Amino acid sequence: MSEFGGTHQDRLKLRFVKPEGKISRRELLKLVLPRYEVIPFIESALCRGNKECGLCLATCPLQAIKVEGDEVIIDTTLCTGCGACTVVCPPRAIVYPTFSLERLDKEMESSLLPQGTLLESRIIALICQNCLPTPDKDSASQFLLPPNVRGLKIPCLAMASPWLLLRAFDRGAQGLALIANRKCSVKLDPNIWQENVRFVQSLLECWQIEPQRIRAFAMADDFHKVVPELDQFAQEMAPLAPTPLGLAEPTVLPGDGLLLPALIKGLADKVGGSAKGAVVAGLVPFGKLEVGAQCSGCGLCALDCPTEALTASASAETDSYQLLFRHDWCVACGRCVGVCPEKCLQLERILELDRIDSPAAVLFEDRIARCRHCGSIIGSRAMIEKLQAKLLVMGEAFTAQLELCPACKVKDWE
Repeated sequence: MSEFGGTHQDRLKLRFVKPEGKISRRELLKLVLPRYEVIPFIESALCRGNKECGLCLATCPLQAIKVEGDEVIIDTTLCTGCGACTVVCPPRAIVYPTFSLERLDKEMESSLLPQGTLLESRIIALICQNCLPTPDKDSASQFLLPPNVRGLKIPCLAMASPWLLLRAFDRGAQGLALIANRKCSVKLDPNIWQENVRFVQSLLECWQIEPQRIRAFAMADDFHKVVPELDQFAQEMAPLAPTPLGLAEPTVLPGDGLLLPALIKGLADKVGGSAKGAVVAGLVPFGKLEVGAQCSGCGLCALDCPTEALTASASAETDSYQLLFRHDWCVACGRCVGVCPEKCLQLERILELDRIDSPAAVLFEDRIARCRHCGSIIGSRAMIEKLQAKLLVMGEAFTAQLELCPACKVKDWE
């Protein structure tokens, strides 16, 4: 905790606690006092905006993320701080000071005792903070967990992303528990985090690691009823051999860019890098893109890719125009499929392990088209020819404009 400073006043949300059930007069007077809650905010300098990304808008269960002009903002009057938006932002522009990935990572590091310690804290329990009994939502540490289970509070299991689950094993956890109420207080569909769990379990199986090392626990109003189940889970984990994921040093993650592909690559290296196959179970956060024969290489799909998994490349030296695709950078958002004018893109949610950290694949290749006046590259030859065929009815003089760059078009019209 000493590595993280305080939170600025403009990042706090003023909130009055609504009483539940019968309360005493003393409790009523306490509830009158306002409370300040830390909520996520968007770093506008890092945000790519709704036109180029917008993944956070569809993720928020309360529609608290909105577009104002060219900026994406979080409506503090609607946001409950569940953190669902933080795990889907590719450039990491959404900042959650008290529950950042860096902070949660440090808490896991401090919770897991080193290998060889007599009392091994080898199980991490992700506890939904909003599901804890009121009024003591901040007192999860007062609940007596089994000695080798360490609780890690998160605002909602919406933040139980594949990265967070895998990072726990990378840090040395031998088991992972997820604890939440049956009914989410922020109206999040529980299938989302449950499908994340299925994906990680399937990935562990590819590495020949027992998928039962991850288990979800449904919490009722009385948190103490979960403790015996956690104790039983800890006893089941005790005889299992340590996973190879936590035997070596934790994976060094990049300072910017996508964290999940780098983490999976690091974990694959720990198991020998020999794991092959594909993961299709659960909500796979990766996509595989295929292009049909009718593609003209217009490049609109590449313009709309928020992670630059799909890019257009033109080389004057080789006289070639290409659409390149990085499988491990694709988050399967489907934006490229939606903007394709030829409707020739097909996206499949899948993770092919042998394509992690591999060079970009060529999806489309054609000769480049050059401006007939200045010779600058204007796109693919197939795109120009297709547009000319469609617009031929308007006359040759009009279609000839397609073979000019924007600057030469202006000169030609003058």
